[in-house]
Amino acid sequence: MLDRDRQHIVTTRVEHSATLKHCETLAKRGHEVTWLGVDGNGQLDLQELEKAVRSDTAIVTVMWANNETGVLFPIHEIAEIVREEGPPVFTRTPSRQSAKSH
Repeated sequence: MLDRDRQHIVTTRVEHSATLKHCETLAKRGHEVTWLGVDGNGQLDLQELEKAVRSDTAIVTVMWANNETGVLFPIHEIAEIVREEGPPVFTRTPSRQSAKSH
């Protein structure tokens, strides 16, 4: 269960199905989920991420490397945005697939 004062989750539409299903379940239980899209090249719009993180954000979960497309998200920039834009937020970054890419 998330902090009662921080019920907001930020994730992307291209996360692993397990993450997507978990976020959908949390949304059904009353948590607000912001679903970030990607552009035609599979890249996350960092300005959209900046706008999504807010004072009641509890978690940001963003895949480092997409296991289906091979796209790498700029995880260091993402972490910096999350640190700058909101309160202390738990940032979850599945990275197993990125080991193959680096």
